[in-house]
Amino acid sequence: MKCNLLTTVILFVVTVAVSTSHAADDTAAIKAALEKIVQDVPISSVKPTDINGIYEVESLYDVFYYAPKAERLIFGDIFSQEGTNLTARSKGAIVSRTIAALDLAQAVKSGSGKNIVIEFTDPDCPHCRDAFAYWKSVLNVTRYTFLFPIAESHPHATAKSEWILSQKDKAASLDDVYSGKYDKELPKGASAEGKKLLKQHVAFAEKAFVIGTPLYFVNGKILPGVNVEAFEAALLQEEKPSEEKK
Repeated sequence: MKCNLLTTVILFVVTVAVSTSHAADDTAAIKAALEKIVQDVPISSVKPTDINGIYEVESLYDVFYYAPKAERLIFGDIFSQEGTNLTARSKGAIVSRTIAALDLAQAVKSGSGKNIVIEFTDPDCPHCRDAFAYWKSVLNVTRYTFLFPIAESHPHATAKSEWILSQKDKAASLDDVYSGKYDKELPKGASAEGKKLLKQHVAFAEKAFVIGTPLYFVNGKILPGVNVEAFEAALLQEEKPSEEKK
């Protein structure tokens, strides 16, 4: 895409009432001002863009913009004149940083394929179980599972997670729990090591801004919830669920 403008912006603008007495380049003051305006929105960082007076704001995995002098919040995508989606690039960088911060050696590893799937999941979440069954059917996948039990919704999920992480064969134990083997009677034998590891999993989930399950990173693309069409679009082109290859 070519255009005569330095930058093409596809957006809508929200007027906000905020003091602009701070200096335009004072990102700390701008971040503080924004936190007062959007109190329910966590702000990770604020940094200037190439457009004079426009700042890029990171919030979880989202990106929006702020023009302090004009007193505007800006939501939408910014493109370079060469057609590069700069907003998408920034969002991708957030995901890359998040994945890089994870210690995959602490996850439950299943498979050894080319497709890399990192998942945050709750063993008693029905949607997580649906997705678990789907991923079992996909060939050529390496899965790294971090357990994130949500006790408020699933009171037995923590005990099941601790048990999984206490076992020598964690992948097989994960499969047993997600297949429903321990739905009627909880497994016993959670170790102190397993409980400690679960705390590490939860800490990784918090670093990854996980607020609900399931959440997936499929070949570096973030995919919340269960969306098989999106999963397959993120897989390498030759990979399909095993039942389609029969």
